[in-house]
Amino acid sequence: MAFIRKIKTNSGTYLAEVKSVREGGKVRQKVLKYIGKEVNGQVVRQIASDQIAVSEVRRHADVVLLNHLAEGLGIREVLGPKASEILLFVYAQILDQKSICRLEDWLTQTDLLDILKIDSIGAKDLYGVLQELERLDFKVVQERLNKKWQALDNKNEAVVLDITDTYFSGSQADWSSRRGKDGVYGKLLQLAIAVSFQHGFPLSHRIYEGNISNKRILQDMLSELVKMGFSSIILDRGMYSAENIKRLTDAKFTAIVGVSKTPEIKRSFLKGIDREKIFSKQNQLVLNSTKLYATSTSFLGGALVAVFNPDAEVAQREEFLEKGQGNLKEQFFGYSLIYHNTQHSIPEIVRKYFEKDIVERSFRQLKGPLSLRPIRVWLVEHVSAHFKICYLAYALLAFLSYNLRNLKISPPDAIDKLKTAYRITLFDKKSSFSWSQTVTLSKIQNQILKAAKCSV
Repeated sequence: MAFIRKIKTNSGTYLAEVKSVREGGKVRQKVLKYIGKEVNGQVVRQIASDQIAVSEVRRHADVVLLNHLAEGLGIREVLGPKASEILLFVYAQILDQKSICRLEDWLTQTDLLDILKIDSIGAKDLYGVLQELERLDFKVVQERLNKKWQALDNKNEAVVLDITDTYFSGSQADWSSRRGKDGVYGKLLQLAIAVSFQHGFPLSHRIYEGNISNKRILQDMLSELVKMGFSSIILDRGMYSAENIKRLTDAKFTAIVGVSKTPEIKRSFLKGIDREKIFSKQNQLVLNSTKLYATSTSFLGGALVAVFNPDAEVAQREEFLEKGQGNLKEQFFGYSLIYHNTQHSIPEIVRKYFEKDIVERSFRQLKGPLSLRPIRVWLVEHVSAHFKICYLAYALLAFLSYNLRNLKISPPDAIDKLKTAYRITLFDKKSSFSWSQTVTLSKIQNQILKAAKCSV
């Protein structure tokens, strides 16, 4: 029987595989092969460089980072018995948006299955995961994630609420087609998402049919935000109405809301603004190096702020003249309107409202790196599960953004930088011994992993 023997010499301790043999009536140890040298208790194999070959290359560092972030948010604990399979979907959604039928082959190119401790998974299993996710009480998931987030970033900040739509081609949807924001007609689904103002962490989401108005969606989402303990909100002008302002006031919400230039507001407010007075140093504020001018008036228990942007006026006037439609005097080029019932100054209100595009960036990430459109599943319940996967994926990206707040790099770019940090499996062609190692990391890869407190 063969065994490992340590051979001590002046140059160090070597390891060899030996076996006992009888020769001439005596037992001696015959060396079968030398394994390597022992250094600090570890075996360092001696393999000729021309005998080394590569058996496989897999994506590693980006997968490890996403799993590290999920563990940090405690996502696994709230996803039930199929947590690993659900997280597989979430990670794959961020890394490379493959359709379910192509996902199985793609997984062999990554360390996802090993890291999530999944032996194997096929297309049928993956569709079953979508059904499992749809049966999950996702309100509990959102509540647990919110508690984790508030423990990390303990601030009573405002909520930004916005709505996006996407097309759904499934035949089981019984609602009518409608014109989307891009002018295309089709069956639409709307996703309402509330995120934290400072870092854009997703706090809540709901899915609605395409024919539900933004104002009705606000009514629905507002009750949930009240239960969650929020009392400050920022809204785009698509959700403005006098009735919704009353609802916000009754719910004791402080609000900053974009307002459309309705005929009544043009007549009662904008026509009365003296251009010479608003276009003055005392009414000037600077936002991202752009000079704006603002004034306000009492409105619906709060104040209505008119913001004048001279650069926007020129661009809007030229666009109007090209179209050649409407009454030139009724356009009020360069003006935008903001309602608020807060104690903030006008410059603070304007900055907060125009910085609300953090949620718009959220949707761009959902429709870009997270591929909210197109939806590649057909059953209504699968579509709903797909939204939940996107929600969890965005939670991971927002958490990564929080970790990278001192680095000038976006979460999608950081993930892209890590995709070349492969795990390579090598083997000795002579002995068939194999081992794995991660390629040497670049400076930016090390910075990203260090910022996220993640080691590979």
